[in-house]
Amino acid sequence: MKPGEFIPPMLAQTAPVPFSDDDWWYEIKWDGFRAIISRGSELHIYSRQGQELLRHYPVLKTLEAQLPDPVVLDAELVAWTPEGPSFSGLMSQDPHTPLMLMVFDCLYSHGRWHLEKPLAERQQRLREAIIPGGLMMITDGVAGAGEAYFAAVKAEGLEGVLAKRLNSPYRPGRRTDYWRKFIAWQAGWFWAISQKQVEDGRWYWTVAERTNRGQWHVVTGVPVPAGIPVDPTVTLLSPPIAVELLFRERTREGRLRHAKLRQWRFTDSPSGAHPVSPDRTNPPGSGGILPPDGSAAVDRSRK
Repeated sequence: MKPGEFIPPMLAQTAPVPFSDDDWWYEIKWDGFRAIISRGSELHIYSRQGQELLRHYPVLKTLEAQLPDPVVLDAELVAWTPEGPSFSGLMSQDPHTPLMLMVFDCLYSHGRWHLEKPLAERQQRLREAIIPGGLMMITDGVAGAGEAYFAAVKAEGLEGVLAKRLNSPYRPGRRTDYWRKFIAWQAGWFWAISQKQVEDGRWYWTVAERTNRGQWHVVTGVPVPAGIPVDPTVTLLSPPIAVELLFRERTREGRLRHAKLRQWRFTDSPSGAHPVSPDRTNPPGSGGILPPDGSAAVDRSRK
């Protein structure tokens, strides 16, 4: 293992709820590509899976002059649009979309590996190793006030918060509870309009919303909840099923990223109506709800 090579990044577990603790550091979870900046004799910027990001984003080659010495950094590659960080903007690879590497950890600098050092010391090594500017910034954060920080991040419409133990080592390629993430999910009601069976035998609902022209626009697909009977002879659902989804963001095409089912309602509402009426928090009818961790469903479906 040496600078210039790929180092698989350390990964975070999902926390069921935000928490505050003076022994933890809290920073913004940027919605982008994980980026391992590995500068040996040449500069390489690797994705989480070890792909060379410089091939897809050649503008990042300008960092070579900014990082003249061997160094290995952990970062997130973020695309900035007028609305803020945008994963879909990153996926489009539009050369006119500004990019930024938000750096948050230093794994190697000044001829030494820092993997066994505590996070607080690695943060100090990071500030000594680079001068922020150009396409590279150091991610800021706070110690202790996790819940308040998460509330502020959520209010800004950002993806979430990463919580990290200040005394934690860096574990390449491992998902550990030294790091935990709080995800600021968006929520909305949509319609499951059809169902299909995929290759592994599971059934999925196709989820859509009505456009202004009265047509269906598909936004995602979600697994049919366990315990819901599926008629294999039926493709179109009539009437459609009202579903509440949690999701990270909408793409430019109007699709939902990382959507997951929270609850559903069997309803006799006409297919053109919005699933939630102005005076209701839930649509009418029987249904079910999934706990926040997505474990066993509480099934209140009609028999």
